[in-house]
Amino acid sequence: MNRKKETCSTFKLKLEPGTYSITELGKIINSNGKQAIDRKLRSWEVSYSSTGRGAARKYTIEELRNPFKIFCITELGIDVHTDFNKIRDVYYFLLNDPEVPFWPAEKLSAFLDSMDRSVSRQSIRKYIEKLIVNNYAGIDYQNFKYYFAYKDNYIETTRERYSQAWRKYWILKKEEGMDSGYAIWDMICCYGGVARKHEGIAFNGIYTSQIDYLNSLVCKSLEDETVSLFELYNTNLIRYKEQDAESIFKSDF
Repeated sequence: MNRKKETCSTFKLKLEPGTYSITELGKIINSNGKQAIDRKLRSWEVSYSSTGRGAARKYTIEELRNPFKIFCITELGIDVHTDFNKIRDVYYFLLNDPEVPFWPAEKLSAFLDSMDRSVSRQSIRKYIEKLIVNNYAGIDYQNFKYYFAYKDNYIETTRERYSQAWRKYWILKKEEGMDSGYAIWDMICCYGGVARKHEGIAFNGIYTSQIDYLNSLVCKSLEDETVSLFELYNTNLIRYKEQDAESIFKSDF
């Protein structure tokens, strides 16, 4: 399951423990002046001390208490007020299991809900979009997942059953003159949801060093929170896949 926990990535954060002039530090974290710098360091969960006055002030960065948060802010452009535990949970499964990048947001959201680690499907899409716009990943248009979705319900299916559901929809709409809303409702009643297909994401090999580093931070954050949680994630993913495979089998008969 965990394929990149140990990494030899050469990537480094722009901000590291060490001593900086106020000008150097301001450029690194994109802030000017003592008050702005102090405020940003606190919001980034950085332990630091400073000496001197004015342009002669020196900052000593002692510890990055949450390097994952800093990576997300500086490398992915994620807002500082985001719930970074939710991002971490999403990225953990995206980065550590080859199937999850092809899951629709509804499926990953339902899986996290099953562990009381709730993340909305809208947030999941937003977190994935951050990887895409920063070129860490791209849409894989060669592989699709087919499923039925209604509200928070998700049922994975086959391409054949997906096509069957839409054929029936068009027959009801065009040949029998049924209103589109009623035809969709008929699909929901017959199949458990609206038929959809979802293209997955593929990670960009050019950014392997950054992706490996990101994943090392994700895994370290989980392990720091609790080792049992880290193990629980792996165990629950295996169980969820087994249940999912059983539901696909049943949906075709």
